[in-house]
Amino acid sequence: MIYPWESQQIHPSQKRQVGQRLAYVALNHSYGMQSLMCESPEVNDYHFVGDTCFVHLKNDYGAISRYEDIQGFELAGADKVFHKANAYYHWTKGIIITCPEVKHPVAVRYGFRNFLIGNVANAAHLPLFPWRSDNW
Repeated sequence: MIYPWESQQIHPSQKRQVGQRLAYVALNHSYGMQSLMCESPEVNDYHFVGDTCFVHLKNDYGAISRYEDIQGFELAGADKVFHKANAYYHWTKGIIITCPEVKHPVAVRYGFRNFLIGNVANAAHLPLFPWRSDNW
């Protein structure tokens, strides 16, 4: 988790979570504790239908965890201008993303700025890392 007041800092304030994530990876991969959830969610696929983008994740361990509305997504149309998007999770359709300013999206990004709060995590509370669908 990143706090808004951290926007001017290069070092995150919560270092314990980083150490725990690294310990889980070591225990799972090196010490055979396969029951430990240690992988962050990753984008499995995405597609656009009309004015909506659907994103499906792998390594979600059966759930997407968040404490408020999903934040951190942006959509762009053919003009290549990204706008803050609205997103919510549907258990069969994945993350559903729309933006009133983008009628026909062609690209989606998550957390892809110098500082942008994103709150998507899997059932193990491991974060979705920044990613993008475009290569502009």
